[in-house]
Amino acid sequence: LALAVLLLVGAVALRALRAAHRWRALAGTSTATAEAPLRPAGSGLSPSAAVHHRLPKRIILARHGESLGNRDESVYEHTPDWRVRLSPLGHRQAVDAGRKLRKLVGNDPCVFYVSPYFRARETFANMAMQLSPDQLREYRVEPRLREQDFANLQDRRRMREAKGERARFGRFFYRFPDGESGADVYDRVSTFLETLARDIVSDSLGGDTNAVIVSHGLTVRLFLMRWYHWPVEVFEGTRNPSNGQLLVMERRGDGAGFEL
Repeated sequence: LALAVLLLVGAVALRALRAAHRWRALAGTSTATAEAPLRPAGSGLSPSAAVHHRLPKRIILARHGESLGNRDESVYEHTPDWRVRLSPLGHRQAVDAGRKLRKLVGNDPCVFYVSPYFRARETFANMAMQLSPDQLREYRVEPRLREQDFANLQDRRRMREAKGERARFGRFFYRFPDGESGADVYDRVSTFLETLARDIVSDSLGGDTNAVIVSHGLTVRLFLMRWYHWPVEVFEGTRNPSNGQLLVMERRGDGAGFEL
């Protein structure tokens, strides 16, 4: 019995050691101009050719097209944020984003990670229609990529006051009454990166595959902040991308992460 226990413990330890080596190898490839989300400070690990092959060719961040709420904030008084749809202009912006995506990726495959909010899913649908069916390798609705929670149904007067207070306090740490702070969104984006890392380790994003994230302005900025380890001061100096805009992170030729 003692021998069996020792053999079992040894097998578990060996699996854990192998897993640690895989994560360490991946962590060394995740930087671009700053340290990557999985890389320990000062690790100095060199990426291997095998791990380089696992990285997606690009990580493409897309903000949804213009929504009805972007045009008229009174919409949020009677419609839950997650159910706000695209405006006619927003649909056109999403189609244009899809055409730009097709021009960028050519015939390469894409894996989509999409916020569950209606405007993001409509943006994805319009973008996907510009690609050939065999390019759509996978499509996932990912709740952690949702918009910052501002409250439930929103009172415009209270929201104007809160946004004024946020401007004085700072966008990252200010928490909306009954809602989230930017730091809260940062935390859930960090857990999404763990999922993205597992997909990379499993080799489901390697080769010529593009990871396309369809989300919201603040969430996109916080993804970049987390990935590149921007300090809060750098984040505070950024602004949301335009509706339908694509931000492209290109895999570096040396395998040492991505260039924005």
